[in-house]
Parts: sequence; C-alpha cells; structure tokens
Amino acid sequence: MFKRLLCLILSLIMLSASSAFFAYAQQEEDSASEGVAAVASEDDDTMALLASLVKKFPAGKYWNHMGSDINAPDSVTNIPCKSHSGCSWTEGACSCNSFDRAIQCMGYAHKIAYELTGASPRFSFTKSTKLDASKLRVGDVIRFRGDGHSICVTGVSGSKISFTDCNWDYHCGIRWGVMDISYITSRNFTYVLHYSGNDRKNTDLYFYDHIEDYEKEPEPEVTPETWKMGTDNVNIRSEASTDGKKVGTLPAGATFSVTKKKYTDEYLWGYVSYGGLRGWAVLNYSEHISGATVKPLITDVPELFTSKNITLKWNEVEGADFYLFRLYDENKKVIKQFNVYGATSASVSVSEDGKYYAKVFSRSKHASSWTLGGNLVPFSVEIDEEAVKIEGIKLSHSKASLVLESNLNLEVTVEPSDYTEKLVWKSSDDSIVTVTDGKLTAVGFGKAVVTLSNKKGTVSAECTVTVKPARVTNISVVSSETTVDTISFTWDKVKGAEGYQVYRYNEETEKYTKLKTAYTESFTDSEAEAGKSYTYLVRAFVKTKDGTIKASNVTAKLAARPAKVTGFRQKSSSTGTVTLQWEESPGATVYALYKYNSSAKKYEKVKTVKGTSCTLSVPAGESAYYRVYAAIKTNGKYLYSSASDKIFTVAGPEKVAPVGVSENKGNVKLSWEKVDKAYYYYVFRYTSSGWERVAILKGDADSFEEGSLKSNKKYYYKVRAVARKGGVSGYGAYSDKITVKTK
Repeated sequence: MFKRLLCLILSLIMLSASSAFFAYAQQEEDSASEGVAAVASEDDDTMALLASLVKKFPAGKYWNHMGSDINAPDSVTNIPCKSHSGCSWTEGACSCNSFDRAIQCMGYAHKIAYELTGASPRFSFTKSTKLDASKLRVGDVIRFRGDGHSICVTGVSGSKISFTDCNWDYHCGIRWGVMDISYITSRNFTYVLHYSGNDRKNTDLYFYDHIEDYEKEPEPEVTPETWKMGTDNVNIRSEASTDGKKVGTLPAGATFSVTKKKYTDEYLWGYVSYGGLRGWAVLNYSEHISGATVKPLITDVPELFTSKNITLKWNEVEGADFYLFRLYDENKKVIKQFNVYGATSASVSVSEDGKYYAKVFSRSKHASSWTLGGNLVPFSVEIDEEAVKIEGIKLSHSKASLVLESNLNLEVTVEPSDYTEKLVWKSSDDSIVTVTDGKLTAVGFGKAVVTLSNKKGTVSAECTVTVKPARVTNISVVSSETTVDTISFTWDKVKGAEGYQVYRYNEETEKYTKLKTAYTESFTDSEAEAGKSYTYLVRAFVKTKDGTIKASNVTAKLAARPAKVTGFRQKSSSTGTVTLQWEESPGATVYALYKYNSSAKKYEKVKTVKGTSCTLSVPAGESAYYRVYAAIKTNGKYLYSSASDKIFTVAGPEKVAPVGVSENKGNVKLSWEKVDKAYYYYVFRYTSSGWERVAILKGDADSFEEGSLKSNKKYYYKVRAVARKGGVSGYGAYSDKITVKTK
C-alpha cells in the first residue's frame, strides 16, 4: 500500500513549482531523498484537499511573509527567514507566518491540521504522550525533538507515516516527507495531538496515477471557445501531456468547447468539454470556430539591452497567418511597425539609449481586424560607452569552502589593468554568503555564487561558495575503570551541525568504514578489542536545500582500554626487596604499580615499568599489599585497565651476621645475632652437590649445632633469615660464607 501511495506523491512533485521534496534525515545522508508525502484517506474530498495543499504550500518554499509586515498564513515566499533570534509567538514575529497562536513549525503544522479537519489543534484536539501508529490519522500533529519540532501527519502505513512540516532548516523551509515512527521516538518524542472527530481510515485505497484525478476542476479561466474536430479522432487526457491518462475521445467532425489552453510537448492543448467528458486534448488537428483566441505574448525579455540590435520572441498562435510587430518609445508612441510571416521573432535596431516598449498582434486572413495584442513589454537600451573597455575579470578563487561565521577576501585581477570603472559585487543568496568589496562572510549553511561584474554585466567572474560546519575539535576518550572491548569518546559541539558521521579505518581494506550517524557529541565503539588502537574519522554535517553538506574530516587515533592484568604474584625477595611479576596484557605499553598506604587508607602509585616484572626496594621484612594496572597511550594520555587482584608481599629481612664458631671432634656450633622480623632461619651447608639446606630453625634461635661430622675436615656454612606473614615468605640475603674445620 505504502509504495502505491508514494507513486501518487511522485506525481505531486512533478506538478509542484518547487524543488524536489527533502527526504527525512533519519536515513544515511547518501540515500537522501527516499520519498515524498503520501496521502492516505478513503474520502475523495480529503484526497483532493491534500492535493491542493501540496500545491498551495510547495516543498522548497518558505512559510513566511518576508518582504511584508503583514502575517500571511495562507501564503509562501521564495525567501528564507534570515534569523529567528528572539522571536515571540505573536502575529508576524520575525517575518514568520503565524497561525493558532504559534509560528514556524508549530504554526505550520496546526495550519495544515486545521485545513484537513476544520478544527483548531490547540483547542479541539486531544493530547497524548503515547505514540501508537495504529491510532494515528490524517491531520494529527506530532511534537518531538524535546518539545522542539512539530509535524502534521498526512498518511499512515504500518510503522511509517507521511508528513509535512516547516523550519527543519531553521529558515521556515517547507517539506513533505516519509519517516518511520521509530525515528520520532529516538528523537525525544513529546506528545501527539489527536482530532477526536478524525475518523478517516488509513487503509488500502484506490487511487489514480496523477494528481489531477484528485483536484476539483476550477471554473473556466477564459470565455469558452468553440472548436471543431478535423478528419481524425483525438484522445481526451487527464493532463496536458501525452503521458496523461486517457479519459475519453473526441470523434472526427465533433464540435466541442474549450475553456483554457496551454503549450506543452510542442502541442497546443485545450481543456475541452464534450458529451459529459472533461479533460485535455490536442487542438492542432481541430479548427477554431468562434470565441476568444490565444494572444501572442512576448517572453524572456531582459530589462536592459546593451546593444542597439534587439531581437524579441513570442509564442506561436494557432491559426495566425502572420503577425504585426510594433515598437514604442518611452511615451508609448509607435516608432516602428512591420509584418512578420512564418516566424515568431523580430529583430529591430534603435538609434539611441532610452526606454522602449514592444507589442505583437496576430492576424488571420479570414479575420476582419487585428486581434487584441498580447503583452506590452517594457525594456531599456543602454550602450556601453566606457572610456576603457573591460576585457576580463579574474578572481583569486573560483571555488571556496567556508565554515559558518568565517571570512574570505577575494583578490581581483582586471584586464586591462588601467580599467577604473566601479565593479559590482553580488551574492546569489545573502542568507548563505554576503559580500562587501570582495570580503565574503559565511552567514548560513548551503551553496551560493558570488559574482563580480562591470556595471553593464557584460563581463563577469564567479566564485562558488559552500558554507559548511566547522571541523570537530577536542576528541577525547571517556574514562571507565571497568569497561573493556569498547572505545567511548566525545567531542565539542559544532555550531549549527545537525549530526556527525563516524568512520573507523580498516587496515585490511585500507579504507574508512562508516560506523554510525550520531546526533549527539559522543560515540561508543562496542566492537573494539581490548588494548588495540584504532583510527577514527569524525565530521559534522547539515541538511540544506542544496543537499547534505559535510565539514572537513578530523581523525584521531584512540585505543581500547587494556584488559585487567592476571597472574600478579610475588616472584622472589631478598633483604629489603621484593620482585613482582604478572602476565602480559595485550596492547599495554606500560604497567603502573600501586602500594596500599595503611595510614592514608588508599593505594598510591610507586612505579611505572615497561616489562612484566619489577623489583622494588623496601624496608627489610616489610609486608604490604600491591595492585598493578596495564596502560596504553591514546590521544596523548594514558588509558588504564581496571585494577588487578591485590597481592600480599613480604620483603626479605636483614642479612644474618655470624658472631661465633666452635669446633670439636666431629661437632660444629654456629652462632649469630638475631634478625628483626625473622620467622625462620635456614642453615645451608656446602656439599658435593652444592649448597644444601640442613636445618630450619624458629625465629627466636641464634645458634646451630651439628654433630657426627668427619674429623679434621673443613666445612662451609651459610645462614639465611626468612620473614613470613599471611602465608607469604620473604627471604633475606645469605650470610657471608662461614668456614669451619673439625678437630
């Protein structure tokens, strides 16, 4: 159903004098115009009314009264609003039209709803804060974007609606479009106004291929003429085009009435009435019998001619055998006239500068007098008599891109260089770019052409200017101590930007891949790998009547937070040291060690290292808690992983200092000074296999005695103190070697 509705509206666009409707910005900007307003009603009068509203308020026009101080809600202009700063909701505020005590988007939506229902949305509709597509009807008003924008519903099909609105471009521009209601809910839906008397059904309809079938035929625009068919039959169509739908036939020899005429497809068409049939038929094969005739109208006449040789053209008049051309002076006195045969143009020369008028009459050999002429066209002739003829103008830029509120000075080169006459600057759209003595100022988004010409306009140069949003600035990673496998970042808001396009560089394809169109200044890449760096591209964009305009690209290399460090442990210890070790965290470039300060009751950073182990100097026998963090540098700052599991460490106690040795036959006794925080003493004796532990003594011991040794032999010993707490041991340095010889 919905596709069929879209077909109808495509024909509405062809008949509208405006530019193509803008599609809604919910989709990617590269898919731009998805469709235009579909109409949905089983009431033919409503269909005809919607068709008339599309023509009355064409897409691309502006719902304002620019150039006038009078509020005009039933009119549109070709001029966008320049500023909405400080607008109040009153009649004629900021040159915006007003209706139902509202201006801009709300006033326009209420106006269309009123036209469709005959009731005031403000006073007659029911407000609901729930959006249900099954309850929407033609003429309902939806408010969203955080109570910032209104649209009027023109049709519903499933989850999609067709709509019309204005001021999406902040200049009161009119649109007819299609969107899914999911887009509305994603953009801060506020409320919907339902008309209680709106019982129109949004169901399947029978409709025609052309909008004329939904228009009520206007009253005849001219006095009816009588025509007679020749020897052939001619089709009657729904519009003045060979593509129009056939609605009947004019038979050979038939006499019929014509109420209006137009030229299309190189044919003269007439709106005919015959035997109850009404429509458009080609008149080239018919004979004019009586009534009004077509007037010869001079077209496309410039206001100023810069040559004394002038050529004027007019439309061909069916049945005319020749034309009379007349030239008048500024007092409308005839100064030249002559007949023109077999052509629809005339060339004439004037003797001097001044204001002139021209008019053309048509004549038939069978008419008794000239028909009333067509339009009396005024024009002026002013010959270029500059002392030095200008040959060329060159600007320093033929194309330029500016960001909003920026400036550019165009440099000018004129040939010949001694040309001194004043040149004229002009912008095709002052709401986008203004120009003063070559200085361009960007005041609105879009495209405009800046022209510099001589006074006569015979020599000129152009610069096409595109005003786009500024570049994104200050891309920064959002910190989080727990999330991995994601990269979240933000950037500063760009003035006037409607949204932002986010891309990520693919190293395999060596191209940027689009990730998302964001409508806030933030993005989270949930498909990143922990500890891996990526290059992102972010650019702002706006939607304008000239299409989607994008800002310059900004790239930033950002990294995902490294994974939590695992395998953290005390590898070894010695007197006054502990050596810590852990498993590598992929992507991490450094690791930060933190030690718990029991007095301050917090962990404090003690060292940053590049490897996966570290030896710390601490007081002998000290016990403490440690954590380690993996880190990777991104955007000039380190991004840390979450903390590892904490570990408990014990440093080795002081080195044992022997104080005495006694030897007897087959017996040795060693003594030493007690070591603070010693929990054990390990005694080692050197054997043929190396140093072998021969005793473990409690921490209160200060001597060791060993018997059953061989007589008259040297023995070597070392003693080591061991601290222990919480199930963790810290090993002190070995004592100096002790040499003993038995007796």
